[in-house]
Amino acid sequence: MVLPERKPMGPLRIPVIDKFKDMGKLYVYGKVESGSIIEDHTVTILPNRQKMVIREIFNAKDQRMPFACAGENVKMLVKNIDEEDISRGDMVCNNLNYCQ
Repeated sequence: MVLPERKPMGPLRIPVIDKFKDMGKLYVYGKVESGSIIEDHTVTILPNRQKMVIREIFNAKDQRMPFACAGENVKMLVKNIDEEDISRGDMVCNNLNYCQ
C-alpha cells in the first residue's frame, strides 16, 4: 500500500471527523492531511465558506500544542462559528478571502 505524500507546506486541508460542545466551547476533530495550522489562525470551512478562528490545538493525548503539521490528528478549540454551521465531512481550509 502506498502512503499519501504529506505536504506540510501545501494548502491546508483538514476533513472534519467530529465536533462537540463542552461548557459552551466548540471543539472540532480532524486530521491535518495537508498544510499546517497554528493557534489564532483564521480558516474557512467548506462547502459553506464560513470563517472561524482556531484558538487552541490539542493532540490525541489532549496535550496543547502551538501548531500542527500534515499527518497529525488534532482537536481544535474554535470560535466565531456556530455548532450548526460545521458538519462531519466539511473541510477546514486556508482563509479564502477571494470567495464571495
